Amino acid sequence: MNCNVTLLKKLDIIQNKALRIITGAMCSTPINAMQCESCIPPLILRRIQLASNFCLKLISSDNKSVMDRILPPQSFQMSSTPPPKISGSELISGHTPELLRIAMNIYELSINIYKAKPWPLYKTNFVILVNKPYNILRDKINNQMELNQLMENKSYYKLYTDGSKSENGVTSAFYDPQLQMVKSHKIDNNSSIFTAENILILTDSKSLLMALDNNSQRYNLNYIIYNIRKIVYEICQLTGKIINFLWVPSHCGITGNEIVDCAARNGFDADHSSLMKIPHTDYQAAITHDLKRLWHEYWNIASTQKGRWYATIQGSPPAKPWYTHKNENIDNRKFITILNRLRFGHCHIPTHLNRLNLIPSAACSHCNEEPAADLEHLFMKCRKFGLQRLVMVSDLQAASDSVPQSLQGLLRDFKFFKALYTFVVTTVGTL
Repeated sequence: MNCNVTLLKKLDIIQNKALRIITGAMCSTPINAMQCESCIPPLILRRIQLASNFCLKLISSDNKSVMDRILPPQSFQMSSTPPPKISGSELISGHTPELLRIAMNIYELSINIYKAKPWPLYKTNFVILVNKPYNILRDKINNQMELNQLMENKSYYKLYTDGSKSENGVTSAFYDPQLQMVKSHKIDNNSSIFTAENILILTDSKSLLMALDNNSQRYNLNYIIYNIRKIVYEICQLTGKIINFLWVPSHCGITGNEIVDCAARNGFDADHSSLMKIPHTDYQAAITHDLKRLWHEYWNIASTQKGRWYATIQGSPPAKPWYTHKNENIDNRKFITILNRLRFGHCHIPTHLNRLNLIPSAACSHCNEEPAADLEHLFMKCRKFGLQRLVMVSDLQAASDSVPQSLQGLLRDFKFFKALYTFVVTTVGTL
């Protein structure tokens, strides 16, 4: 990615200002800690993600003229092996990966990708697009008895489908109770569960049925949806029968679903991983997973240099910020700001303000006994706040039977936050 470094730094500055507004952090707070706390990765990771998705779409569209400019054929002749994965240490050192390297990694990842030229929409008969020759049954099924009641006095030919995704790979399976036949097939490891279940009739894939029911005509819709519509339409034209799809919940004792679920999880009869082409959207999960790996590497290295206090509290980037919890206190901006500053370790306490040369002494102004008044002193030792400390201990014990003995331990767990916030408000007022 050949960009002007000066301009990229200006964008980083804008992001940093936004992070301070979001978290309520002081100007001295390490940037990597704010990024981790707000679950907003560095912009370099965002640029890598955008470049990866762009290359993925380019490969899937089979746009050879553009692809040859980014990934020229001679690049494969120069190297018989793909370039190594981007590492967190590279990003920390200021190295920006080139678009060619990203494209080559994506190309190696997406060997089995479905290449749409033209897009699936434009290859589908107009009659198939405007007609929906199938029904999505709205009946709510919770167990085998309710399914039996639905099937009573109806001559349905039942088929169950299921898909399983694990560390061992992705498998699709179907079960025909009329013929007592179970078949399972291995498909590409980058397939989603959505793709693994795209066959027929009784399925626990609600996302598939929603996509079929939507009858969308987007140009880049998953090509398998268009294939299902085409196959169902042809069956209806040949047999005159209406195809019905029904969602059944998994692991609810429905016999057919349990059989096909077991078949999908316990190996496969045939390997179809190279036969079934995978939509480019299924590969996005692999890109997202790799970016998470990259951010964890980046954080592990960066936190040894800056944000060491915060790293003892938050060991790795969380899935979502703690303040997205549903709680009455979360609506309070002051609550979020105080807890964030406590977790960062950058707040209005004498030791920190003295380190920034904002006050002449780091001594405690409340008890006048501690020459270096840090957060540990404020919460655990300051004699002036003994009564408030007893209330805090009572609140902590009410929140959990097991209360950590250190301040960092308390700041790791959301259920202790209210007690810590109350202590701050009733003692120093704010941080």
